[in-house]
Amino acid sequence: MPELPAHAPATAWADAYAALAARGARGFKIHGNWDDVDAAHPSIAALFEVAAATGRFVILHTGCFHVPSYKRRAACDLGSYERWFTAFPEVKVCLAHMNRACPEDAWAVMRRHTQVFADTSWQPTSQIARAVDAVGAERVMVGSDWPLLHRDLIGDARARAEQAVGGAALDELLERSARRFLGEVA
Repeated sequence: MPELPAHAPATAWADAYAALAARGARGFKIHGNWDDVDAAHPSIAALFEVAAATGRFVILHTGCFHVPSYKRRAACDLGSYERWFTAFPEVKVCLAHMNRACPEDAWAVMRRHTQVFADTSWQPTSQIARAVDAVGAERVMVGSDWPLLHRDLIGDARARAEQAVGGAALDELLERSARRFLGEVA
């Protein structure tokens, strides 16, 4: 998030996000645990408005992680963000970590909002296969959270994807879905 006081007005948040876009940001990240904001915070409305106006994507950190530096330790409330997905259907959103321990909730949101994707970071092979069955490979991307744990985390993520699916579905997870999310392919 831009470095603004938490109580800054929505217009200040919008200006800050627009400045990031003007400097070359391809997208914006919402990390409620790190930034201690929820879907009702004025920065979120501004983020989606600027993303829509400038063709940027949004990454929404999901799942519950217990990291000492987090200001908030609760899991992301996916349902509270759906109003933004409904209001801004042109903004592609990635549910980072596929809502970790509750990926079924991420899949439900993805079924309701076709612009919502998820990544496989922190997901076991079985859940990756289930995700492809639940929402299709076209909106599931390999993710690794690199370099958090070790240098070959991306290799581990690729191996889990290869164990979960094969053929065209694997091609989607490894490349095409990410390119689709970035707007590089239809």
